Amino acid sequence: MLMLQRARRQDGDDPVAGAEQAREPGLAQTPRRPGEVIQRLEDLTDNEWNGQATTLSADLELNGQLAQELSKFRSGGGLHAEDRLIDRLGELVDQGNLAAGHYQLVININRSPCGTIGGGKGCAERLIDLAQRGLGGSPATHTFAIVIHARHLYGSSSEERAYSQLAVQQMQHAGIHIALDIGHFDTGAAKALSNLET
Repeated sequence: MLMLQRARRQDGDDPVAGAEQAREPGLAQTPRRPGEVIQRLEDLTDNEWNGQATTLSADLELNGQLAQELSKFRSGGGLHAEDRLIDRLGELVDQGNLAAGHYQLVININRSPCGTIGGGKGCAERLIDLAQRGLGGSPATHTFAIVIHARHLYGSSSEERAYSQLAVQQMQHAGIHIALDIGHFDTGAAKALSNLET
């Protein structure tokens, strides 16, 4: 089992040097210190971390406490793992099985959320909508500060990974905290991204 767990330390020191803070726009409370996010990265097996199918595990925190384990979600049957996660959150809210509040949604995923390529709404755009609009009506009764730990960029070609890098930038600009692991950028994707920006 892959042991990348970020443990909360008793003394409050950040166990991960150089980690960024998760931003929680609109909250009056002091932002969470780096390393204080409950991340159980071992929820994904080595095969899932390295697999071709996008796989994620997700949890909801409320007031710094684990509120709901959302389990694992895998891409397949025309739906991406992130689609399945967002749909599950909607079901929990619609069925009254999730108390109203401002949650921190922690997502551990083997590939970054895809962006829009050639029309439609990609997973990155759906996550941005969730972060900006929440769920449960207008005004939203359930809001989410989203933290994503991704192992690789989505895509099998340099051009797809360049679009994925743009999607990561869009999510960061929208206030979603994203930590990218190994394989998050490569020279082919950098060249393709440069061509897209010119």
